[in-house]
Amino acid sequence: MTQSARQVLQIVVIAAALLLGVSLSFQYLRQSKNAAARAAEDMAQAQQFCDQIEAIQIRLALPGDRELEAADLAQKSQEAASKVNLPAASLLQTNPQPARRIGETAYQEISTQVTLGNVTLKQVIEFMHTITSANAGLQVRSIELQAPAEQETGEQWTAQLVLGHVTPVSTATGAGE
Repeated sequence: MTQSARQVLQIVVIAAALLLGVSLSFQYLRQSKNAAARAAEDMAQAQQFCDQIEAIQIRLALPGDRELEAADLAQKSQEAASKVNLPAASLLQTNPQPARRIGETAYQEISTQVTLGNVTLKQVIEFMHTITSANAGLQVRSIELQAPAEQETGEQWTAQLVLGHVTPVSTATGAGE
C-alpha cells in the first residue's frame, strides 16, 4: 500500500469514527431530551398531587374547625335558628356526641345531634343551610323527620339532625381511640 493510500485510509477511518461519535452524541442527546420531558411531566404531576394534599390539609385543619367545640356549636345552633326565624322553643336539644377517629388517620369526626320541634320543612332546610354555610367544614351527616302523631296536616315536623366536622386528633387526649 502506498503512502497516499494509507493517508486516505486513515482519513476515511478518522472521518467514520467522527461520524459515529456525532451520531452517538445525537442519539444520547435525544434520549436525554425525552427523559427530561418525562421528568418535567412527572414533576408537574407531583406538584398537582402536592397542591391537592395541601388543599385537603388546609380544609381539614382550618383554625375555625378546631375551635368549634360543643358549647360553641350549641350557640351557633341558636344563632342559626334565630336567623331563619325559628321560635326559641323550636330548638329542643343540642346533644354533643363522642369524637370518633376516622380510620387510622390523624383526624377525628366530632358530631352533634340537634333536635328541632314544630318546624316546617322549609325551616329545617333554611336552618341546615344557615348553620353549614356559616361554619367552614361543618356538614349535615344525617337527618330524621317525624310528624307529630296528633297532627293531621303534616306541616309541622320534628327534625333530628346530626352535624359533624373533621378535626385533627389532639395528641394529648388521643380522642376517639
